[in-house]
Order: sequence, then C-alpha cells, then structure tokens
Amino acid sequence: MSQKSYLEVHLLISAYKRLLSLINCKRDKRLEELANFLDSSLTHISLILIYEVDMTTGTEMVKGLREGLRNFPALVMSVVPGYCSAFIEELENNLGYSFASFAMNAATEEA
Repeated sequence: MSQKSYLEVHLLISAYKRLLSLINCKRDKRLEELANFLDSSLTHISLILIYEVDMTTGTEMVKGLREGLRNFPALVMSVVPGYCSAFIEELENNLGYSFASFAMNAATEEA
C-alpha cells in the first residue's frame, strides 16, 4: 500500500470513529446496532493494515471507506426510517464535513 493510501485509510477510519461516537450519543437501539456493525468492520480493517497490503488492495480500501461514508445517509434512512435529513444534517454539522464530499473522482484515485 502506498503511503498516500495508508494515510487516507487512517483519516477515513478517524472520520468513522467520530461518526460512531455521535451515533452512540443518540441512544437509539437501531442506531447502536448499526454502530456496532460499523465498529466491527473498522476493527477488521485495522487488523488488515497490520499486514503489508498491496497497492491495489490499499486503493480499494480507500474507495470502499469513502463510498461507505458517501452512502451513509441512505443507509441510516433504510435502517432507521424515523430519522430524517435533519439528523444527517446534524451529523454533518458536528463532523464538519458533508457525506457527499467523499465522492471519488480521478484526482483522488491512486494510479
């Protein structure tokens, strides 16, 4: 994995952890279940990073993490239908970024 991908994976993991912290503050069982699932996935990714990861795998990890954040609003709305765009907006305001900002483009992909 390139240094660029390695750093981006760690930045994305940090974004997910901040997101999980905010979700857990809501004290909603369905959101907590979603947070537990995401936390388990992050633990798995962190364990994978202990081993040398090739460039392709590193790039795919970045793409997957970015896609997960970009699609997070739709995931929340499907898992917890009672939550609306106001909740997503609250998360974005507290996190300091828009979920849409995680869209991949040619400039952010690794060659």
